[in-house]
Amino acid sequence: MTLKTPSNRHFLVLIRKAASIGARAMLPNWLYGVANKAALKTRAVVNKRKARETQVDEMPETAAPEQGHSWSDPTLLLDQELSRLPEKYRVAIILCELEGRTHKQAA
Repeated sequence: MTLKTPSNRHFLVLIRKAASIGARAMLPNWLYGVANKAALKTRAVVNKRKARETQVDEMPETAAPEQGHSWSDPTLLLDQELSRLPEKYRVAIILCELEGRTHKQAA
């Protein structure tokens, strides 16, 4: 076993801090505190890992291309996407990006 496992680390804490425990009667309380902190840290790590590694039950369906539209023709796709924009954004993009006007001219 390596020294990186949580249980070994906590025993090393006990060895290093043993001299700081004044009365022997306080040892159980101190051990409880160390064990409690270790358990809380371990629970937090496990919960964080579970949140990151949750399994997806069903993969979401991707939108299928509409019939009649060719993905190989970018002008059709561009026209379709531009038509979805609100007019104020669509006009600005058409004037600046497609017609080559400056922002000042488009304004």
